[in-house]
Amino acid sequence: MQFTKILLLVILSIQIINCSNNNVHEETLDPNYVHPYLKNGKKYYRKGKLNEALDNFNKALKLYPKSLEARYFRGLTNLRLRNFTTALEDFNHAINQNPKFVAAYYLRALTYMSLGKFKEAINDLDSTLKINPTFAQAYVEKGRIFLFLDQLTPALYYFKKALSIDPKLPDAYFFIAITFSLMGKYENSIKVFSLVLKLVPKSYQTYSERGLVYLYMKKYKHAIRDFTKAIKINKNYYMAYFRRGIVYLYILKKYKKAVKDFSSVIKLKPNFGPAYKHRARAYSELGQDNKAIRDTNKSIKLNPNYSKKKVTNFQNE
Repeated sequence: MQFTKILLLVILSIQIINCSNNNVHEETLDPNYVHPYLKNGKKYYRKGKLNEALDNFNKALKLYPKSLEARYFRGLTNLRLRNFTTALEDFNHAINQNPKFVAAYYLRALTYMSLGKFKEAINDLDSTLKINPTFAQAYVEKGRIFLFLDQLTPALYYFKKALSIDPKLPDAYFFIAITFSLMGKYENSIKVFSLVLKLVPKSYQTYSERGLVYLYMKKYKHAIRDFTKAIKINKNYYMAYFRRGIVYLYILKKYKKAVKDFSSVIKLKPNFGPAYKHRARAYSELGQDNKAIRDTNKSIKLNPNYSKKKVTNFQNE
């Protein structure tokens, strides 16, 4: 969950001109053929119409396969569409054309991360930083890899390294707060999450994560408040409904409210098995056994292991 990732990718795409030593414009800006497709593709990309963007970048590359700009943007679009293999091919091609193309290394690293290829991702992030040592976000991504690997000390080091370059980088603070939470340093985590909210007041992810820490601290009213705030900012953020539903169900015993929240989750994410599992429990507490059985069967159908597992955390169970 990152605050600035999509915006960052757009900004990085602008850096293509500098990253490729101005060769991009010399190669690709053909007003009669390639440029209209690039222009349309970028327009669709900015609007979030990724399939239309991809179609235009494909047409640009069909006309001129050496277009580094079209190659880069197609890789970026494929990354957002989760077409990771194709994205890798485009970034590989871009790097072969320009070995100092920092944005291509960075985005290829993100692609490798999405594929769980962390060694390759770290190599690309190191290449990114070798070309541009002040690229703070690259240190954040290195930290995220170590965080995923449960190596909290090096993760914290890289997040702090990012802040030494950019003291107002929200992502770095956000993941520092996550790391503190995993270390059991809840008070520190709350302080850092609060700092993030000063930098990004409408970060619904931060409210949700801070609410989770309050939940671990058994400050249930604070947790409910933060989950509710996250929902007010983004009514489509299913995880805040889910976590609030967990508090209503197991802590506050407000079963009708729990049913309502889990129903909201299911509306937003119909195949999210845990929502059915916990709504079944809420229905059971309300004496609505038929609905409880229906939801239990649905949760087992989506994931048979749910019938054997206990609630071990409030993240996604």
